[in-house]
Amino acid sequence: MAPGWATRRSSPRSTSDRSSYRPIRAGRSHLVDGAGNLRAQSDSVPVVGGLPTLRWAPGRAVRDTRGLRLPPDLAAGDYQLQAGLYVMATGAHLPVLDDRLAREGQSEHVVLTDLRIRP
Repeated sequence: MAPGWATRRSSPRSTSDRSSYRPIRAGRSHLVDGAGNLRAQSDSVPVVGGLPTLRWAPGRAVRDTRGLRLPPDLAAGDYQLQAGLYVMATGAHLPVLDDRLAREGQSEHVVLTDLRIRP
């Protein structure tokens, strides 16, 4: 599954015009346990900081590959790998604009996969 977020218009050339200002967003990959607790994460501006969302072009895909370091004390069990975007300045999560996913409880993230960690 390849989750995606889209931009519908070009980013402003200058942030001096505050009416068109769009804050920088960051991507997040989270490993969440069955109780909903965050167990591992990787947050950054997409493409290892090299392609801020302000530079995304409408209709052009952005590939953002990232690693996720698991804690050495991670217990065996079932987990979800989730991805999402948020506003860096405030931490506010961006909505997933997909009605089906929202009905399934994925309004602020996309479930990439379910994982089972074995001892």
